[in-house]
Amino acid sequence: MKFKYSTVEVGFMITVDLRKVGAILVVFSVVLFIVLYLITNLIISLRLDLHKTCPLPPESCPYKGSVPTEVLAGFVIDAAMGVLGLSLLITSYRSEKVNVSEKTKVKEGLKSLQNEEKKVFDLIVTAEGFMFQNDLIEKTGYSKVKVSRILDKLEMKNLVERRRRGMANIVVLKEI
Repeated sequence: MKFKYSTVEVGFMITVDLRKVGAILVVFSVVLFIVLYLITNLIISLRLDLHKTCPLPPESCPYKGSVPTEVLAGFVIDAAMGVLGLSLLITSYRSEKVNVSEKTKVKEGLKSLQNEEKKVFDLIVTAEGFMFQNDLIEKTGYSKVKVSRILDKLEMKNLVERRRRGMANIVVLKEI
């Protein structure tokens, strides 16, 4: 299972691109703003026409009010949707920059692997990206200290990550 920083995996089948969602939200909020603005102008002009023929005094005329509260609530929701869309666009753009620099670090790390490091890394890759540290000790025949030092080097090169599971460590490939 591979992840990109600008996508989110929903469940097991659907991958959502945050940049596209952000762009859709921004476009939708602009269209909604235009529609709300036109409707507000129409409501205000209708109210003014109705106020002219209203027999009630001006202070008690229901048509004399300004912009309806519902329209103001619509503008607030529209603004929030626009801000959310822009933040998704900006965040996915920034994470793409980070992703590119991390990929170059990983490539450099892979090129600089020594024989023992390459052997441990290949074992993790063939084990579908994760393996218990004790299994690595067993399969390589190296001592606990040697495997631990090799994993320290692989972690420094940003290739693997050790996670604590009870009394054991599980070694996982970094997701990039």
